Parts: sequence; C-alpha cells; structure tokens
Amino acid sequence: MVVADMRESLPFRDGAFEGLMSTQVIHHAQVSSIQRTIGEIRRVLMAGGLAFVTVSAQKEAGIEFEEIEPGTFVPLTGPEAGLPHHIFSEEELVKRLEEFVVLDVSLRAEGKVLAVLALKP
Repeated sequence: MVVADMRESLPFRDGAFEGLMSTQVIHHAQVSSIQRTIGEIRRVLMAGGLAFVTVSAQKEAGIEFEEIEPGTFVPLTGPEAGLPHHIFSEEELVKRLEEFVVLDVSLRAEGKVLAVLALKP
C-alpha cells in the first residue's frame, strides 16, 4: 500500500498505470492544486491509459460555506468543515482535462457528482 498527498508529486514513475480511479478526491483543493493533480494523473498514466474521476458538482444543502476563490468553498459547519471543495460545472471539468480525450461525462447522485472517463492520448 502507498499513501501519498495529492498536493505533491505522486510516488510513481511516468506511465506506470493503464488506469486510474479518483473518486471524490481532487475537488478538495484550490484550483492550482487541482490542476497540478490532474497533471500528475496524466504523468503516471501510460499512453492509451484511462482515468475515471468524480468531483463535486454542487454544494451540500444546509451547510454554511465561505468562498475562498471563484468556485471553491470551505464549509464552516458539518462533517467536512474546513476542507476546501471546488464545485465543477461539466464545462470546467472538460476544460481542465484538455490534455485528455474525454470519452464520457455524466451527472450522478441526483446532480451532486460529476463523473468523467478520459483517455490519455
């Protein structure tokens, strides 16, 4: 088992994986860290490799938030208080994955989650 911090370089060689899954993780940061993490996902995937990624598509109802940058919010209450949440639109998610071929994007969990399947060319 390997434990790593997504805000740092992933401890794997370039092109190490045929596939990668990230569920409800990379949106827990500010945009600069998210973009760096997407770059690391691309780096560790081999050409033709697939990435399946899910991110938040809306803020949790009934929770008080503070916006710390456009589209990024920190809950002030609730179980994830203090943990940043970047809220993605489908358009933004596809744009941030511009170095991939996006094969599918779908809303899930009653519109709360965006899921994307992307191919590293």
